[in-house]
Amino acid sequence: MLPAFENFELQNSSLVYMPSKTKSFASRGFVPAKILANGLSRQIAKQHKLLVPVYGGLGFSLESAKLIADQAALSGKDRRTNLVGTMQANGKPPRSQAILIDDIVTTGATFTEAARALGGIGVQVLGFVAFAETLPKNQQKRHAESV
Repeated sequence: MLPAFENFELQNSSLVYMPSKTKSFASRGFVPAKILANGLSRQIAKQHKLLVPVYGGLGFSLESAKLIADQAALSGKDRRTNLVGTMQANGKPPRSQAILIDDIVTTGATFTEAARALGGIGVQVLGFVAFAETLPKNQQKRHAESV
């Protein structure tokens, strides 16, 4: 994932990891995006000799502002609609730019909603980095049948 950061201005940036659902955290015991963000921060420091702090826990976090319907079976359009207005920024990172980090991206709806919430507190989102990409579940079967 580290080569993706060559495209970003890192000097005044923070890495902001996407939150896990409460149910997912309860079953796993960890937030995958947080582990990725911390590892990326260490690698950036080692390679670029630059500290890019990670936010999403103490002092600052993105939190669900309302109950969200399960995204798994929703279409891309329904996923985007389902998430609108669901995140709120709790606190503010000290840097004015952010790069969003997540373990997996399907439609980009989570990143879009996080960018909206961060923009609302004056943080410019430069882009995002995800470990993996997948099709929404409602499209996976069609794709498998066409291959």
